[in-house]
Amino acid sequence: MAEEDWDIPEHLQPDPTEHGFDLDQAYRAVVGLRSQVPPDAFTARVLGTEREGSGVLIGDGLVLTMGYLVSEAETIWITTAEGRAVAGHTLAVDQETGFALVQALGKINLNPASLGDSAGLKIGAATVMAAAGGRAHAVAGKLVARQPFAGYWEYLMEDALFIAPAHPSWGGAGLFGPDGKLVGVGSLILQQGEEGRRLDLNMVVPVHQLTPVLDDLITQGRRPGPARP
Repeated sequence: MAEEDWDIPEHLQPDPTEHGFDLDQAYRAVVGLRSQVPPDAFTARVLGTEREGSGVLIGDGLVLTMGYLVSEAETIWITTAEGRAVAGHTLAVDQETGFALVQALGKINLNPASLGDSAGLKIGAATVMAAAGGRAHAVAGKLVARQPFAGYWEYLMEDALFIAPAHPSWGGAGLFGPDGKLVGVGSLILQQGEEGRRLDLNMVVPVHQLTPVLDDLITQGRRPGPARP
């Protein structure tokens, strides 16, 4: 999707005067991701061979994103807000949460986002959901629900976050809470209600599902315990 095709309308973009943190710092931690997957890969038929989305820098060259963007990828390119492109590789894909970690193979001289208290985020809390590209690709929203989510592909998230208004480029976008810390990563767009009264929501995977297994994902490439079938 070309950049100009999905710029967020200005009235939906975050207003710096309404947020008590440095929005630009949050935006700089969000990077673009492009991946190339072999045509014979297991996921190629459903997810395609060329994938594009976002990720959030959470450590030294360490990018948190969603697994469907990088699963089975043979090449990954990370693009910073300054337009610098760095190759990366998939460090881990966690089937239980859907999260993935990508490690940059070159230096990314940017400050990572801090992980926030997603478990304590209250309904109605103000949020900023940012894809790569700065303010023009960010949406000011609110947490409208948190509840279990079951996907038809045998995926169960016990405590998913639901955000409105929905971000049109949600895949891997960073969700920042009222304190400017990262509280989740965009996974899906869902529709609620009937035609004429429909509300589009983003389902976001909260970072408190990541923190208990983050060290294992970094060092072992998987969470402890038996692999999910």
